[in-house]
Amino acid sequence: MDRRTRLPSDLAWILLWCAVTAAAFLFLGYHAKATARVVLLSLGGVLLLLTGALYRLHNWARWATAGLFALMALFRLLVMLRSGFKGSSAAMALAMAWWAWYLLSPSTKKLFQESGGVRLDRTSAIVFGGTIVVTIGGAIGLAMLGVPAWGAIGVIVAGVVAYVFVEERVRRRINAWFAPRPADLDREAWRTFREARRARAAGDGAGAEGLAAKLPASRSADLFRQVLAMDAARREGTLRRLVFDASYTPGVVARAVVARETQSGDPLGLVDERTRLIDALFEDESQDRPAMAEELEPLMERLSDQVFSRNADLQFRTWWEAARPRCTGGRQAAWLVSRLLEAQCHEAALLVARRSDDALLIEFAALARVLEDAREAKVGPGWFLSHADAISLHPEISDLFGLLYIDQPNVALRGHAWAAGRARMRIALVRFVRRFMDDYAENSWIEPPYLLAALTGARQRVFRAGPRFDAFWAASGPAQERHDAAMAEGFEAAGREEWEAAEVAFGRAVEAWPGRSTAEYNRAMALVELDRAKEAEELFLRRAAAEPKEPLFWVRIGDCRRNEGRVDAAVEAYEKAKALGGPAEALTARIAMTLAREQRDDQAGAALDKVLGPNPDAAELEGAAAALESEGAWKLAMKYQERAFYESLGTKSDDGDDEDGEMAGA
Repeated sequence: MDRRTRLPSDLAWILLWCAVTAAAFLFLGYHAKATARVVLLSLGGVLLLLTGALYRLHNWARWATAGLFALMALFRLLVMLRSGFKGSSAAMALAMAWWAWYLLSPSTKKLFQESGGVRLDRTSAIVFGGTIVVTIGGAIGLAMLGVPAWGAIGVIVAGVVAYVFVEERVRRRINAWFAPRPADLDREAWRTFREARRARAAGDGAGAEGLAAKLPASRSADLFRQVLAMDAARREGTLRRLVFDASYTPGVVARAVVARETQSGDPLGLVDERTRLIDALFEDESQDRPAMAEELEPLMERLSDQVFSRNADLQFRTWWEAARPRCTGGRQAAWLVSRLLEAQCHEAALLVARRSDDALLIEFAALARVLEDAREAKVGPGWFLSHADAISLHPEISDLFGLLYIDQPNVALRGHAWAAGRARMRIALVRFVRRFMDDYAENSWIEPPYLLAALTGARQRVFRAGPRFDAFWAASGPAQERHDAAMAEGFEAAGREEWEAAEVAFGRAVEAWPGRSTAEYNRAMALVELDRAKEAEELFLRRAAAEPKEPLFWVRIGDCRRNEGRVDAAVEAYEKAKALGGPAEALTARIAMTLAREQRDDQAGAALDKVLGPNPDAAELEGAAAALESEGAWKLAMKYQERAFYESLGTKSDDGDDEDGEMAGA
């Protein structure tokens, strides 16, 4: 590659050490006796050669210098083992070990292999040179004043530490004053550009924007205006700030603002704008006279929430080469959903997902939104029905509330094909979320692990690391896939009223994932349709033992016993369901119909009167009579028909009773 990289600070310190040490050896060799002169001059020459080769990024020099530092660190440690601990020796050993590790690190290897060289720009030279002059000059001054050696060493160490912590802030100020003129700006424009940069460095965003507006169109001016726009977004609690500031987490009020802006604005356009800004930053960095190269590291830290302690420019470029495909080429929505979920903006994430054509992304965002509502107790009447699409993918909640029970409202209203589609969707969504964790790892430390736990019925801590989930899924995934495939087949067979095939399919689902309530319940209901009430009752009894507080299973147990003609046992089951909180009126009506079927009219009538209340109207009485006829209780049905007839006579007119009285008097 021809692109040259800004000289990293660590490599600058290594080059400085090599150059100073080489100069010292050459100086000592020049004044040494003949016996030592050759050795000292040779060492100085080798170090000078290494200095030049390192600056030109020759890979052999990296290995040779790393080996030299490792040997020197080992030598210092051996000296301390023999003669005792010394602060200066320990500091030197630590520095040598650090530099050896730095030279052998993967990022430095990439720097030497892929970069066309390094450049020492004017700002870096001022910052680095100033640090050297101040620290070494201060140390020499202290030594001349008689301060012990450890004091001088302390000053040097303090200077290095200060350099590490204040380098970027000092660099930004110096760069605003002394950075070279970009190649695409003439001198007049450069003066305005420099004034604008000084205003930005001083925190005067409005002044910087006013000066930037006067600049002619050029690559450097356009880039600077984009950076100012990003600075302005940082002062606002809006969607734009969330996109351009990776460390920003909005509060509750700001989340509502983000949702409104997502609905009314162009959120995917903001993602494209962010991509263009990062591309422009790296394009500028590759120029011989860049405009914003010194701001590259802090700007990229803000845009990416990544921090690289070594070779930051190269590391950020490498990161962007991997990250860019995941927020471009139709994947803008996925990246923005990951960022919004990380910021807990679930409503906005769902709005963004619905703008895409990715069905799995929509399912992912919808489930995240629903589970967030559940965590914050934002549930109420009808909540489960209105969010059935998402909740039915959660095995635990779906089983708990019977969302995919074959005779319950969800399936009855939406149809068996809908239920089969929900069964097939879950495994596809698990795979999607797992890929999402890898693709958007920087934004996926909260929601994706939680959703994987919800989708697969396991503990969330298992999924904090992707490989741990992979091991879990390798063990349990095939069985869950068989379960869902069998459930889908069972729903489809039930939709065709092929109950034998449905019972077999639901039975396979029970075997694949034992303990799942939905599969066992649906198999029992298929057995009921096949008039195999005894087998169905056994399954319902098993579910009642597993969930002793659920009344529905006792209702179904009563139905099975009723179909077998075991009236007292059926009534007992219905009473048990009432005691567990089942619908009292509906269960009392069931008891009445069960007793009526066995011609126990007195008991049936008493139970039915409880349901109808003291003043039933004619329509209610006619409905009761029709229900009794369907059970074959003709005698009792006639009584209720008669009551309905007289009730209708008494309500034909508002003064019907008075008319009857007058006729009787006549």
